[in-house]
Amino acid sequence: MEKKPFDHSFQFKDDLAVHETFVDGIHMTQVDGTTMRMTLTVARADPPKTGNKSPTGQKVVAVRLVMPLPAMAELYNQLDNLVRGLEQQGVLQREGGAARTVQ
Repeated sequence: MEKKPFDHSFQFKDDLAVHETFVDGIHMTQVDGTTMRMTLTVARADPPKTGNKSPTGQKVVAVRLVMPLPAMAELYNQLDNLVRGLEQQGVLQREGGAARTVQ
């Protein structure tokens, strides 16, 4: 991906007031031609019920992430590098083309 001229000259500034959001699932990802939209979820378990052995709950939307396609390509590149590093460390391994954690 080609970097824009301002990518190199703009200084990164962290904002400690920005809240972190935990997610444990991806509900949907879609591209509309110019942007990628991703709906990220978090599992919320119901309180356990007597006699009910399988847990119940809901997947709740935690955040909707929207970014232009060049940013999506950069996200892909960074995640790809991260996954390769985790594979080299033995944390992840490929199975049928998909990455999975090593138990």
